Amino acid sequence: MNLTNALKRAYCQVRAVVVLISMAALFSGCDRISQPAERIEQAAEGSSAAALSADGRWAIHATIHHNLALWDNETQGLRYQWQLGEQSNPVYLTRFSPNGNYVVTASDREIAIWSVTSGESVGWYTIPDSRIRDIAIDNEATGILYGLADGRAVYLERESGRRLEFLGHQEKINAVDLSANGLYAITGSSDYSAKLWSTETAQIIQQFNHPSRVTQVRFDQQGRYVFTADSLKQARIWRIPSGDMVSNLNFKSRQQVFSAARFSADGQWLATGSPSRQLILWHVETGQKIADWQVAKQTDNRWRSAVVYDVAFSGRWLFSVSSSGYTEAWPLPQQALQ
Repeated sequence: MNLTNALKRAYCQVRAVVVLISMAALFSGCDRISQPAERIEQAAEGSSAAALSADGRWAIHATIHHNLALWDNETQGLRYQWQLGEQSNPVYLTRFSPNGNYVVTASDREIAIWSVTSGESVGWYTIPDSRIRDIAIDNEATGILYGLADGRAVYLERESGRRLEFLGHQEKINAVDLSANGLYAITGSSDYSAKLWSTETAQIIQQFNHPSRVTQVRFDQQGRYVFTADSLKQARIWRIPSGDMVSNLNFKSRQQVFSAARFSADGQWLATGSPSRQLILWHVETGQKIADWQVAKQTDNRWRSAVVYDVAFSGRWLFSVSSSGYTEAWPLPQQALQ
C-alpha cells in the first residue's frame, strides 16, 4: 500500500513537471509569435483599406469617415490627411507605387492618385460601367491597372490618356499587379486562371491555371517571379518569363486565403497575410514556412479578427498593416537575415 502511494506521488510529481515544461514552452512560443517589436496605432476606429510602401517607410489608411491618412513609420507621425468629397464612396483599395512615391486609392467606381512627396492629388478618374475589384500603379504613376467585376482588366496611361482593355478572362477579376516599369500586368480571375500579359499589346505571355478561382497575384518587382494563389489550397511561385514553377507553398490547412503578398528585395523570401490575422514568412525556392505571427485585433474587441492588408520588408523587420488600424514591426528570424 505504501509502495502504491509512493508510486502515485511520483507519477503526480512527474506529470506536474511535464505540464509545467509544456506550459512554459507554449507561453514562450506565444510570446515569440504574437508580440511585435513595435505596434503603432494609426486608425483608432480601424481601416477599410490600408497599404505599405515596399520599404515599410510609409503606411496609408482609409477610414470609415472618408479620410485618407498617410503615416511616416520612421517618425511615427502623420504626414498628410486627405479628405474625400462627401459624395464619394468609401475607399476600399489602396496601393503604393513600387518606389513608394505615389499612392493610388479606389472606391467601387472612383480612382485617385496622390503624390507622397507633395501631398497633392495628381489624378482622378470615374469608372461608370463596372465595379473596381483591384488596382495597381507603376513607379512613376504613369500607368494604372485596374480589374473589373465584368471580367475586364484596364491599363490606363495617365498623361497620354491611352486606354487598353484586356479581355482575356471569362469571369470577374479578383487581383491585379503591375511591373515597376508598367510594361507587364498580371491578373487573377474567377475563371481559375492568372494571366501575365503585355500592357503594350495585351498579348498573353504566360497563363497559370488553378483548380479554383484565383484570389491573389503579385510580381517580384525585380522581375524574377510571380506569385499566384487560389481560394482553396494552391499557392505557387513561378519563374518568369519561362513560366516554370519554382515552388508550391507548403501548408496543411484545407483552405488558405491570402489577402496580401510581397517578395523580399533579394528574392529569397515571400511574406503573406490572411483575412484571419495570420502573417507568414515563406522560403521562395522550397515553399516551406519559416515563421508565422498573429497581427493585433482592436483592443475593445469590436471585431473578432483582423485582415492583413499589406506586408513589407525593411532591413531586419517585416512590417504589416491591418484592418485593426495598426502598423506592426516583426523581427525577422535569423535564418532570413543570413
